[in-house]
Amino acid sequence: MTMLRCLAFFGFIALAFAEVSYSNPGPSPSGVASLAPADIAGFKEYSPRVRLLLEVCLSLTKQNLGYKFGSSDPATGAMDCSGTVYHVLRAAGITDVPRTSSGQYVWV
Repeated sequence: MTMLRCLAFFGFIALAFAEVSYSNPGPSPSGVASLAPADIAGFKEYSPRVRLLLEVCLSLTKQNLGYKFGSSDPATGAMDCSGTVYHVLRAAGITDVPRTSSGQYVWV
């Protein structure tokens, strides 16, 4: 299970390092930068679980979310950092992820 946790966590941060190929799509309606899964080079070669994780992450970029301490629910319009990790991993089917950043540090 530890390997799965590591893969999930690093899949989550893969967006920061994804090789993107697109031609100036312009700002999204919310004013927040986003891209479609098809814009990530090699997206279809990722495992189904990693693709799901990336799709969940990308869907959040279209919601124009703010920061709210203690929130892990995008329905509130804002989340904190560990709440975002918690929400994304749970939405991708990893249900034993801790809610707090200190818990996530120990968990990974």
